[in-house]
Amino acid sequence: MNTLAYADVPLDQTSMTSTLTSTAHQLSMSFGVAAVFFIPHHLHAEAPEIIRGIHRACLTLGALAAASTLVFRTLESNDGATISQHNIAMAGQANEARLLSSTTD
Repeated sequence: MNTLAYADVPLDQTSMTSTLTSTAHQLSMSFGVAAVFFIPHHLHAEAPEIIRGIHRACLTLGALAAASTLVFRTLESNDGATISQHNIAMAGQANEARLLSSTTD
């Protein structure tokens, strides 16, 4: 997913995109850690309740992760082509095959 942040960015601006993506990643982690401090201290629970809460949290995160894959259905087949380098790899393989076939003839 992080790679897709660079997909539509011109090569001369990838450095700026890298900085922006890194900052957004750090902020999202910081907000997650900060959110824990808003949980009231009187909400402490016993072990069985904690385990039940962890199970619910894991199931919720799994469901959110599965639902987030729906976003990928909107991608076109050539999205991310500038960073995947599939075209370069395929061209290299075609050149290799051509060289091999010319040496065996």
